[in-house]
Amino acid sequence: MDREQEGPADRGIHGEAFPAPPQPENGRVGRNAAFSFLGFGIPAVATLLFTPFLLHRMGASNYGLWVLSTAFLGLGGVFDLGLSTTTARYIARHHARGDTLALSATVTAGVTLYAVIGLVLTVVAFMLAPQVAALLDGAGAPTDQLTRILRIAALGFVPMMIKNAAISVPIGLERFSRSMIISMLQTLLTFLLASIATGFGDSVGLVVASSIVALTITAVIGSVIAVGLLRPLGTTITWSRRQARRMLPFLAFTAAASLGVIAFSSIDRLVVGAVLGTSSVAFYAIAVGLAANLLTVADVISRPLMPSASAWASGGGLQQARTHLRSWTLGILALEACAALVALGGSDWFLTTWLGAGAAAQVVTPFRILVVVYATIGVFAPAYHVANGTGYPQLPAAGSLVGGTLTIALILALAPTWGLTGAALANAGYLVNVIILLGMLRILSRAVPAHRAPAPASVGLEPRALDAPPPRRA
Repeated sequence: MDREQEGPADRGIHGEAFPAPPQPENGRVGRNAAFSFLGFGIPAVATLLFTPFLLHRMGASNYGLWVLSTAFLGLGGVFDLGLSTTTARYIARHHARGDTLALSATVTAGVTLYAVIGLVLTVVAFMLAPQVAALLDGAGAPTDQLTRILRIAALGFVPMMIKNAAISVPIGLERFSRSMIISMLQTLLTFLLASIATGFGDSVGLVVASSIVALTITAVIGSVIAVGLLRPLGTTITWSRRQARRMLPFLAFTAAASLGVIAFSSIDRLVVGAVLGTSSVAFYAIAVGLAANLLTVADVISRPLMPSASAWASGGGLQQARTHLRSWTLGILALEACAALVALGGSDWFLTTWLGAGAAAQVVTPFRILVVVYATIGVFAPAYHVANGTGYPQLPAAGSLVGGTLTIALILALAPTWGLTGAALANAGYLVNVIILLGMLRILSRAVPAHRAPAPASVGLEPRALDAPPPRRA
């Protein structure tokens, strides 16, 4: 169990007392789920509209190179180290307790770490681009062209980290209407600027550069939104080694989970590109990107459970978390089953209409396989977020890391023989995430809610330096 849950829920990071935190309203979780879904749904529609246009405008080879560049940028996301989840979780926890000092320290630590990670990644990725390009020599593009594209993509690490830091604030404060705006903005700007860039010739480097510009604009606007939410709460720039140390154990597990997720969403494309070439990775990315909407829908709808579960846990409300986990899992199961049946039944007509007969023939079989896989994985999304929110990040870490590693291993084993069909089947390795759901159900079924009387409001509320030692107890 998370150490913080073992002590009194009404104590701050220095032992000062706070009234019992108010529990999130059930209706707020539903509203946040709706905003979270819109933050996914509108960009998904934009993807449907722009993908065939860009595929035909750029050609399969150049489109594949663009996919490789975004996968390379996404690979750097592993060095996010789960920091967005950790930051959002502790923002929710301290905001629920009314601990402004700890909230300020959490945001300061998160932003500082993000900035350092982004700068280091930019330098390292820029220098190693030729070596990475050499590893992808089977992709069908000249090594110097790959190097140039990867170096352009490396410039996106800093704005990507700033955007991640910004979006963790509205998520932690359960203001998903704001995170929706940030999510939509990046996707819409990326496709809009890429479409404009294709009008200046067939330079894939210009398209990649336009994606970095879109990411930078999103980071700036996201930062303005985050500051606007934090300022009324009285937060300040406050560095606390104590708070940073408190976040580290949780961060270690979310970092492992992040590694598995990145392996699942970025390294797989790089591996397919290296084994089967840029044209194949283009078709694979389209099939995965389309089928992954089933998982993404489940994830974005369930995402508000994380900050709410953190607030529930801070007040001893694990039974409330258990009730929501069961009901949301059953709801997601019904949703995924219906969506999968529709996707399977209409896949041939839709892909032919959307991409044309030639491209559809390449995509349809991998897509059908991936529909079944992603719909099944999506059922575990509520457990993933509840586990992080209630302080059990080791479960998502185990599921993500093992699942991602197994998927990559299966791609290497199956793709050389079965092509895109084998690469699609390999994604079934991520089904090991069943351990998250089973683990959370077992933990929460044994949890006994703590009924604690609120401490007197006058106890321990005097101002105290954030890094000062806790008061001695008689």
